[in-house]
This record gives sequence, C-alpha cells and structure tokens, in this order.
Amino acid sequence: MSRKRSWEMFNPAKYQHPQRNWDCGHLANGHPCEIGPNAKGECCVQKICSPFFDGKTWHCNRPNTFGGKCHEGPVPESHCPDQNASCPHIPTPCQPVRSLRSKRRLITGLTIAFSLGFCIFILGGSGVGSGKLHQALGTTSIISPGPLTSAHAAIESGCQACHSAASQSPENLLGFAFGGHHGIHESQKCLKCHDEFGNHALMAHSLPPETTVALTNYLKSQSSEPQHTTRQSLARLLTSHESTDAGELACATCHQEHRGNSQDLTTLTNAQCQSCHQQTFHSFANGHPEIKPPLRAGIHFDHVTHLKHHFQNFERLMPNGIPLNNCNDCHSLSSNRSTLDLASYKQMCGSCHDSQIRDFNMPSPMRLDHFEFLKSKPEIEEMPASLAKTPLSPLSKLLGFEIPVFLEMMLAADESTGQVLQSLPLGTNEQETAQLNQARRIIVTNWNRLIEELNTTKSAAVIHRLEVVCRPNTNPQQIQDCVDALNSSLFFQAISRYQAIQNSDIPEPNEEVIGNWAIVKNRSALVYRASEHEDRLLKTWLDLLTSQTSVSDQESSSYSQNLFNRMFRERVTPGATGRCMKCHTFDKTPAGSYAINWKTSHERQTTKEFTFFSHGPHLTFMDRETQLPNNETSRIQDCQSCHPLNPADPQFVNEAFSETDGMPHPDTNYHSTLGLISPSKQNCAQCHQKQLAGDNCLQCHNYHIHSLNP
Repeated sequence: MSRKRSWEMFNPAKYQHPQRNWDCGHLANGHPCEIGPNAKGECCVQKICSPFFDGKTWHCNRPNTFGGKCHEGPVPESHCPDQNASCPHIPTPCQPVRSLRSKRRLITGLTIAFSLGFCIFILGGSGVGSGKLHQALGTTSIISPGPLTSAHAAIESGCQACHSAASQSPENLLGFAFGGHHGIHESQKCLKCHDEFGNHALMAHSLPPETTVALTNYLKSQSSEPQHTTRQSLARLLTSHESTDAGELACATCHQEHRGNSQDLTTLTNAQCQSCHQQTFHSFANGHPEIKPPLRAGIHFDHVTHLKHHFQNFERLMPNGIPLNNCNDCHSLSSNRSTLDLASYKQMCGSCHDSQIRDFNMPSPMRLDHFEFLKSKPEIEEMPASLAKTPLSPLSKLLGFEIPVFLEMMLAADESTGQVLQSLPLGTNEQETAQLNQARRIIVTNWNRLIEELNTTKSAAVIHRLEVVCRPNTNPQQIQDCVDALNSSLFFQAISRYQAIQNSDIPEPNEEVIGNWAIVKNRSALVYRASEHEDRLLKTWLDLLTSQTSVSDQESSSYSQNLFNRMFRERVTPGATGRCMKCHTFDKTPAGSYAINWKTSHERQTTKEFTFFSHGPHLTFMDRETQLPNNETSRIQDCQSCHPLNPADPQFVNEAFSETDGMPHPDTNYHSTLGLISPSKQNCAQCHQKQLAGDNCLQCHNYHIHSLNP
C-alpha cells in the first residue's frame, strides 16, 4: 500500500501565496476561487473551462484540477447556440484585490513619491515648473483611486460631479484631504440623481426618526436577549459610521465606489447590516425571527372554499361555471419573474360570477339592496304600522315610506330639507300634526323641483347638489366622474321616460329598460342594473360614497354626514347591486374615510417595503431535489409544497373580510392567508443556509424604504 507524499497531496490553487500581488475578490467572503487572479490582477475564472463545439454538440474541457468534465455539459446561448456556450460551473467573476504584501509595497512607494512630490511642490516656488505641476495635479489620472461602476462611469462631468475636492486648487487639496469627514456633505451630490428616497434619504432606511424609534422598540419587545458572534462583535468595534447629530449617515457608509466596473454598489454583508442593529442573531436558521403571515389581501378569495366546495359542485351551483383546479390557471409569473400575476376576471371568475353581477333578482344570503334613484310618490299619509319600527332615515319616516338613499342625498342639498328635519315636532297633538303635514309638503315641493332640474339642467343639477352635500375638500374630478357615469348609462333619458309614464294615463309596462336603467312597475321605481364586471357607474359612486364616510362610528351633527354613513352601511354589503363587495375589501385612509380595493395587494403597492419575495428563482427548483447539509433531500413538487391548503372547513364568511353582520372588515392589519398556510422560517431555512442558497440579509430585505414611482 503506497502513500502519497505531502507535496503530492498539496493543491497550489487553494493556497493563498503571500508573495502574490493580487488576491481573489471573493476572499473577503471566505469563498476564493481556486485559480486566482494572474500577475496583472485580472480574474481568470473564464480560463477554467473553454467549451468547444464539434459541429453537433458542445463539450466541456474543464481540467481535473478543477473537478474534471461535468456531466451536464456547457449551456448553449439561446440566440446563437452554435457559436457560444457557457459553463454552468464557472464561479462568478470577481474584482481582484491587492494582497497585503502588494499593498505594503504600494504604500511604501506612494509615500516616497508623495514625499518627493511634496518637496518639489514646496521648493518649486512660482517658476515655470510649478505651472506644469499644477497641471499634473489637476488631472484625474493621478488621483483616481480606481475605476467606477458601469452606472457612474457614464457621468460626463468628471470627478466634480461627486467630489467637491475636485474643484479645489492644488494648494487646498491637501488640506481638504486631511480636514476631516466630508461624507454627509458629499451625499447631497448623490441625492441630485437619486431623488426617490424622500425627505429622510440619509436617515437609516430612509425613514423618519420617529418611525425608526418605534420599530426599534417593537423589535426589542419581540426579541430575546441578543447573542453576538465574535465576528459581529469585532465588526461593531471596528466600524465607525460618520453621522450627524440628527443621525444622518453618509451614502459612502454602505456604498463604496472605485472598486471596478462590475462592482455592485448595493452589496452588503450580514456583518455590515448587524453592525448597526441592536438585536442581532447568528444566522437566518439560528436566531432570525419567525416569518409573519401576510396581511389581508385586497381581494377576498378563499382557496379552500373554492377548491373544496364550489369547484366540486359547480354543476349544481353554477351550471355554466368553469372550475379551475390548477394554480397555473389563475397565477402566472410576471415579466420581472418576481411576483405572480393574476389572470383576468373573465378567465378566472366570469363563468360563475357574471350572472350574479347582472341579475339583481338572484337569491342572495344577504338582503339585496337595489341601486334605486327614484320611486313614485304615493299619497302622503301616517306612518304604516309595518314601518313604524323599521330603522328608516328621518326623511323616510316623515314621508311615511322608504325612499332611495341616492334620492335622499339629492334632496339633502336643499337647505329647506335640513331645516325641516331639524325642527320636526313629535306629532302628538293637532297643531303638531299640522306642522308635520307642512313639513311633508315642503319635501314634496323639493322633490318636484329636483325632477324638473334633472329633466332640464341634467348634469349641472347633479354636480351642484353633490358639491353641496359632499365635504369641502372633495376632489371635483371625483364628482365629475360620477356624473359622467350617469350620462353614459343613459340616466337622464331614463328620467324623462320615467316621468312621461308617471304623468300619462297609458298603462305602465311591467318593465322597460333604457340603457342600464329599468323602470319597474311593481316597485314603482327606477332601478340600475350592472351590465358587466368593472361597472363604471357602480365603481365611481361607491368610490364617492366611501370617500365621504367618516371612520368614526359616532353620530355626527351634520345631516349629510349621517346620510353618507348610513348609505355606506347599506351599499357596501356583499348583497348590494353588482355584488362588488362580495370580493373587494376596503381600507381606512389617513384622511379618516375609507377606500375600496379594486386591485390586488401587489397591484396597489406604492411603497418599497422592508421585505420582498421573488418567485422566479424558487420556481426553477420545481420537481428538483436539493441536497441538505444533513444528507437529506428536499423537493418542491408544486405550489402547495410551500402554500398548503388550510385543513379547516370552507369559510363562507371569512372573518378577515366580514364582520358578524355581513359588513366587510375594515382592519387592514388583519392577517389572512386566503385559505393557505403561510410558509414558516423552518421551510425557508432548509435551503437558505450559507453553504446552500445563501442567507444574506439582502436576499429578502430592502435597505431603502420609500415611495415607488408610478
């Protein structure tokens, strides 16, 4: 049995030679390549394998020193497969850095050269030679610390675009260099181009100080006592961040330029991130907080209810429905391979829900509120006993019958209507009964005047009345959109026809349809019917309604405000005309009102948040086995490998979206998984380890938090 001698077992490619002038750029991360840079400081990873083409296929010629020929073989380029191919095992190219020996030699040489130059400068005086020296010091080739990244190399204005020192005279240049830190001042030059970070660009994470303090206190309350590794403790000792009294950080604290054309300025190590954070941990698998479930989505959709109930019984529930049992039927990878885009409403939902939108007489688990605008005026009489205990509006109780809320909103614009309602008598004696009848006559007079205005001035009448009853800060365009939607639905033509039928002796038809409006005889009303998904009139009027509604549940002294609050409660029920709120949720706004979510969460995203997830890289591992450090294997078979269905029963009324009375839930912080179990940290940590997929903070977290450009 022969033994290999020590020199035969030695691999020179893995040994960092102290006498070499250049080290691999990945050495700082602890993963230097085996071939290393050449004597000129050029990365040589491309020399590991040079695939060759024999006319039919590509062959790998990787030498045994670096692992030998691979089984997969080179990967041909898609646009020219016969001319170019790449080896999948070649490490990522790096920017080689000088070795310690080379740096010492360089510093020694520069010190001698600087000393000699300084002596020449001092002794040169104002002679002819000093002018040449000034010219030499003014060039960037002498003082440049290295090449810029590709993005900054295109700046044509030179060093002065980023460095104030570039405009200094040679005599002041030395004093500027040794005069202290200028990073905060120089960062203002960065913000001239990078203007998307808001008013607190130089604060940590571009957030206001009070927000950062609140986040810090929250993390402290959620975390146990921090455990620092030796590397983290050393990073804290050696790292000194230049900052102002307000806590502003210079851009160069994290973004180091002049490191090569291909350098990524946004790259940060975990040690850099944790050098500032008070609560630290060893790694993602060891110490990272548990992943929180996502917040409530903008669209109410329960996967369990649809997959386990609706799609299994669609022949009985929706004979024309098309069940979608595959995730890919609804979800597709976006163009940037980050998010999963949803298919159109027509493709996903239309076969089942179109009939619910169009047929307002379809049975509903909730009371169906019709979108009525007018109702014929019966003879005004005492309140019927059947309505005496009904929760009607003051105006309906005064007239003795229930009137449509949108008609009441138009009548509320008349000043006399408000005065009448504020001074209503109790009606217990003959005098007060006469006052009630007088009040009713005033309302009827206003009613007739409204009908006349709608037939003559049309749009102008609606605009004027909306401007009166809506809040003073209401966007005029929002009111105009509502009126334009009335016009496009042939509302004013329907009003004219409605009045003609009411004022003639011709027998009324059971139903007459004009545009999207139906004149219904048995209801003696003008009723709106939605024609399709994204109905323009319903959307614009519901948006106006929610924008006028106060979040506070307290009764307001304003009649119009109370009217809007009541209409809001009636019109956003899942059973209202069009069934809009059967799927769409609404959120509170900073202004104190509500806003309906017509789009999904990622379509509405306007802020770059702390955490992100990219589906593209994960989907490439579908149906592929991954070797784990404990010699076990992991396989992502389909979407449910990470997002399994909740084993709970179908949720016909999901508490994340509907309160007990059927009203949509307004709490945006309510966590909802839409019938899916959210991935846990344990799931992610199977692959996201340093020796596998990596556990760098920036793989999942953004540093800058700011508004996204539309």
